[in-house]
Amino acid sequence: MRRDKTRREFIKTVSLGTAGLAGAGLPFMLQCRSGKQGSESSAVRPNILFITTDYQAGRDIPDESPFLDMPALNRLCLDGVVFKRYFSTAPVCMPARYTLISGRYPHAHGQQDNSDRWLPEGMPTLPELLGRAGYHSVAIGKMHFYPWARSGGFDQRIIADRKGNYEKDAEYQDDYARFLAGHGLSRWDYLKLQEPAEIFGVYDWPFDPALHIDAFVGNQAANLVKKGGLQAPWFLWVSFNGPHNPWDPPAEYSRPYLEMELPAAKYVPGELLTKPKEQMRLRYNYTRQVVDLIDRNPGHRDRIIHRIRAGHYGGLTFIDGQVARILEALEDGGLLDRTIVIYSSDHGSCLGDHDLIHKGVIYDASARVPFIVRCPERFKPRHTEDFAGHIDFLPTVLSLAGASIPAEIEGKDLTPILLGKTSSGRDHAIIEVRGGTGIVTDRWKMSVYPKDGDGELYDLETDPDEFVNLYGRSEHAELQSRLLEFMKSANPTLAGALKKGPAAL
Repeated sequence: MRRDKTRREFIKTVSLGTAGLAGAGLPFMLQCRSGKQGSESSAVRPNILFITTDYQAGRDIPDESPFLDMPALNRLCLDGVVFKRYFSTAPVCMPARYTLISGRYPHAHGQQDNSDRWLPEGMPTLPELLGRAGYHSVAIGKMHFYPWARSGGFDQRIIADRKGNYEKDAEYQDDYARFLAGHGLSRWDYLKLQEPAEIFGVYDWPFDPALHIDAFVGNQAANLVKKGGLQAPWFLWVSFNGPHNPWDPPAEYSRPYLEMELPAAKYVPGELLTKPKEQMRLRYNYTRQVVDLIDRNPGHRDRIIHRIRAGHYGGLTFIDGQVARILEALEDGGLLDRTIVIYSSDHGSCLGDHDLIHKGVIYDASARVPFIVRCPERFKPRHTEDFAGHIDFLPTVLSLAGASIPAEIEGKDLTPILLGKTSSGRDHAIIEVRGGTGIVTDRWKMSVYPKDGDGELYDLETDPDEFVNLYGRSEHAELQSRLLEFMKSANPTLAGALKKGPAAL
């Protein structure tokens, strides 16, 4: 696999350590060096770097999938607290991101799917709350706000908002569109390659890799750090667009995966006929060309999924190189010691699991995402099985920044878990998406869809791949009722929606 020598050497240096984050003091404060030899340490608020990808499932980390060539992320995992049961509270792009910046469930912030709306009037965002605490906040890359150019409370945005919005380039030139124009290109120059490809949306990036949207995001972040464009204390959200389709990394990144025997899709023929109707709708509502190709060529299903996955994993490796450059810029500037690095994704993607390609369901590949917090001298590197999710991100960041947490926030501060002082106290996670509500426990996973009057229930102990839908079986009636009460307590709109639904549950 391709690995840049200097990148490997840098990651090794990072793993060996940089002092900086002492264990004494308040939970959210860090003891950092002043930068002057012989000077005494003083309590300062940490810088916070939040790195996100799009479509990266919880299993898509070297820790769980050793075949992945992601040395920067691997080092973050080795040096960080890795949450093994961290869920996208709303596994679709806009709902997930609105939960991240609001600390509220979709039933409160109103975004159940990708639609043209913003948060309710007066609902504060994370960068606004951090700003009140004296933080300088910058967002680079995909935010998926409405409209595109909305600040969302950030002091500065460098906008590269979605690979596929070429039609918007004519009416609104974001920073990436202007960058491409400077090189005589537009989004359409690469997006037009989707249709003639053997598999819709799967092709090799045909231009200089530096022109790829994920390279643009990485370069902007690294350059901002190098040029001192961040005012401490700062919160920097670097949001990569990949590995979201089109699956288009430069060929050198996908080729090694094409030559591997990759994990096969978890799929049972006809299983969607036993699942909620919403899942069949999802199968066809986005890049239908892909599932149509599979349906016309069932004998080539495995080959098609393998090629898509090679593009997906190649995109992750390409992004990992950008992450390494950002970390290197922090190291070179003497900032890594005073920066908490958090890595996650808005949601995952099925990539053939359950006969689905994309997201929006509670299956593990869609709803569970990476969550790694690196601050090795402050937080002892380890794995945790505590239930957590995007709903907890905002209160956790506020706590780390020493800012107050508004009473209306629905998530929990994860700092005590990071410090190893306690568990989350949770025995489940709640997921809301596209009008459905789900719950995940140690053994059970269940969701209900009021508009259709159906649902799903899986015994994760006997059916970890979530194939057999037990929903509606008489022997599980008491369990369903009990889980439903948990869901209603978390989502007060659910009870009313169920009463309006087409069938009694």
